[in-house]
Amino acid sequence: MIPINRHRIWQLVADGLLVATAWWLAFELRFDHGVPPYYDTLFKRTLLIVVGIKLLVFILFGFYDRWWRYVSTRDMWGAARGVTVASLVADVTVYFASPVADVRLPRSIAVMDWLLLLAFIAGSRLIARSVFERPTPGRLVARGKEVLVIGAGEAARDTIREMHRNPQLGYTPIGLVDDDPRKKNIRIHGVRVLGTTADLPHLLRDNKPDEILIAVPSASGEFRRAVVTTTRELGVPVKTLPGLHELISGEIDLAVQIRPVQVEDVLGRDPVDVDLDSAAPYVEGKEVLVIGAGEAARDTIREMHRNPQLGYTPIGLVDDDPRKKNIRIHGVRVLGTTADLPHLLRDNKPDEILIAVPSASGEFRRAVVTTTRELGVPVKTLPGLHELISGEIDLAVQIRPVQVEDVLGRDPVDVDLDSAAPYVEGKTVLVTGAGGSIGSELCRQLTRLGPQRLILVELGETALFEIERELVDERGFSAAVPVLADVGNATKMRQVFERYEPSVVFHAAAYKHVPLMEANPLESVRNNALATKVVADAAVEHGAHRFVLVSTDKAVNPKTVMGQSKAVCEWVVEAYGAREDIATRFVAVRFGNVLGSSGSVIPIFRRQIEKGGPLTVTHPEMTRFFMTIPEAASLVIQSGAIGGEGHVFVLDMGDPVKIVELAEQMIRLSGKDPGEIGIDFVGARPGEKLHEELWGKNEKVVATAHPKIRRVSGLVVDPVWLEDELGELERLVEAGETLNAVSRLAAMSRDPRYVVVRDPGAVLEDTLH
Repeated sequence: MIPINRHRIWQLVADGLLVATAWWLAFELRFDHGVPPYYDTLFKRTLLIVVGIKLLVFILFGFYDRWWRYVSTRDMWGAARGVTVASLVADVTVYFASPVADVRLPRSIAVMDWLLLLAFIAGSRLIARSVFERPTPGRLVARGKEVLVIGAGEAARDTIREMHRNPQLGYTPIGLVDDDPRKKNIRIHGVRVLGTTADLPHLLRDNKPDEILIAVPSASGEFRRAVVTTTRELGVPVKTLPGLHELISGEIDLAVQIRPVQVEDVLGRDPVDVDLDSAAPYVEGKEVLVIGAGEAARDTIREMHRNPQLGYTPIGLVDDDPRKKNIRIHGVRVLGTTADLPHLLRDNKPDEILIAVPSASGEFRRAVVTTTRELGVPVKTLPGLHELISGEIDLAVQIRPVQVEDVLGRDPVDVDLDSAAPYVEGKTVLVTGAGGSIGSELCRQLTRLGPQRLILVELGETALFEIERELVDERGFSAAVPVLADVGNATKMRQVFERYEPSVVFHAAAYKHVPLMEANPLESVRNNALATKVVADAAVEHGAHRFVLVSTDKAVNPKTVMGQSKAVCEWVVEAYGAREDIATRFVAVRFGNVLGSSGSVIPIFRRQIEKGGPLTVTHPEMTRFFMTIPEAASLVIQSGAIGGEGHVFVLDMGDPVKIVELAEQMIRLSGKDPGEIGIDFVGARPGEKLHEELWGKNEKVVATAHPKIRRVSGLVVDPVWLEDELGELERLVEAGETLNAVSRLAAMSRDPRYVVVRDPGAVLEDTLH
């Protein structure tokens, strides 16, 4: 017997009512002038018998091992078989038991009861799934680019459903085009087939889409070329889903892997038709145990069933909701909870574990990895929520190995960029350091907020070229303007601001490698402190509305030249923001280490592991705060919408992480043991602190309207004093007087001159006025 929970009880009750209704309607429909008394007696005496028999058969057929929201085509055929068997058993029982003397069950009633019950059972489940999968009212409003989809098959259906479910994709389907004339005017997920490709010219003129999407993976090069030719004449860009030759690897999903049309798509040659099914008997896919039984797991299992070339066979699900135990999702049963993992692994012997819970915390992932590692089972994971922000990752097939950021024990940040969109939407936005780790991610996320133009300022030629090509070619943002410039060059920056007149400035350009800056202190002062003043002056002079500085926790109680130079950057923001004669709103955003950035320890550890070790750690007790690049960039953008009077904001980085524990986790995730690779403690570098701080002793931290953003309140430097000190620093840097410049910077950090005490009590709103 199945375990009892509230979901199964209400399903059982609902089916009981449907069985009773079908039985009653069969009698009512059989007789035109009312049910004769003896048949009415037969109905009343057999009703509970029929309901009991049919529900018992339904249980035996596994009707309640799955929730209605997860019903699939395979489940519908199983329901049809169950209803047929249940009706036969009930009808034969009633016929031979003969509860009313000399009255037999008419065959017509049995047939009508079977048909009615089949319709009720199938219909109720389809309605339930439709209700659960219906678009929310907000998704019916056009969001982002309006797209006309070429194709009305399986790929188009999946694509439209994904666009409805994930508004962050930035696409609204407004119509379908298909060369099968029989499909004209039919609707797929609420989107109508408007005509054939022959009708494209007038369809484009009538509907004026922002883009065309070719959703026909089997389309020939000639077909794609014809579409591109037609749309180019009308100035409408074309994107495409991958071709069949790209899908063979199983690493591309039809629903969201939309890319610009490439030359290989329009060569005029038909793609090679590959039938991997014929090779299936010779290829054994990996048996996988899936952690999670929610929406992501459902999509993943469905994709594994539909695409055998993925090479995965789901053999069971694991979910910490005990009510889900023994339910089936697309035919795969929930075997137990994560507490049962050790014996589930021993009993089922999967080839891999897949964590299909995008919202899973680092602590949860780490516990799973620890359990599975002891039994030698590798773990992979779907992307986390912070990776889904871009809308370019699909839950169904983007399976990757567990990475160190997955197991740090910190919860992912919930970011809603829509609330920050108004202050950049339709504006000219300038990003300095646009080719760096933070700068490039700022550019990616800003393009989705609808700026009129994005000015990319970068000193590195290759980095600038790569981010500009990515934004234009891969993301379809043609309003990206690359500017190769040194932000410390005042003449050049004035020219840039005069030409483009940016409304919003994100200043991310900075030198950040502590040992390099200790060895080259003049460059640290010039590129960090002095350049920030150059950009700030240009922003003020040319009327920029908003200036957002990307800062670092190393600016707090700084012990190194790099930290001291970034502290001066924050002073510039505070001093300029406090001045009543300046209209530009200044904000600084302070955070710790960013996972995978150019200055992060993680790339260093990865290279050391690839070489066989050892990993070099400065001190056994050293800790650092960590955040992912997309999270940090999103919170920087959101911070730009809060306050503006020279406020310094601190991002909630979670708990600090021991570097030695980080190293051990990375070694284990590489499939090795820390004892095998080895960890060497090399000692802290000059000025390096064991524990970084996010705010100083004289600073107070207050809440803002965003739970992950706090405001630092305290003393503000004297702007006149700061102007004089920066002028002296500039003279020393120009003269190449390294010792005097370092000494002057250190003296400034030790004894700054303050003039204002800010009220720390107010909570800022996430709005601009």
